[in-house]
Amino acid sequence: MVLKTIIEGGSISISSNLTSSTITVKNGGTLNITENLSINSLTIETGGTLNIAAGKTLTINAGKQVTINGTVNYNTTGKIKL
Repeated sequence: MVLKTIIEGGSISISSNLTSSTITVKNGGTLNITENLSINSLTIETGGTLNIAAGKTLTINAGKQVTINGTVNYNTTGKIKL
């Protein structure tokens, strides 16, 4: 079963793996990655923001969807792994 997480406004910090979760960040929403974690797929819509903390890795499960039309902020040591 795939869980759907939708961030429509405000911000949320995720610090545990959501390997079966599909995450969508809508206009005005912010997703903060504060620990290394894995998710199923990710969509950042226009006006949405993804922040990745220094030294942290966001892993998108192999073969899954990533769509970024919003903003991604990461320290030089933060990264997205596909």
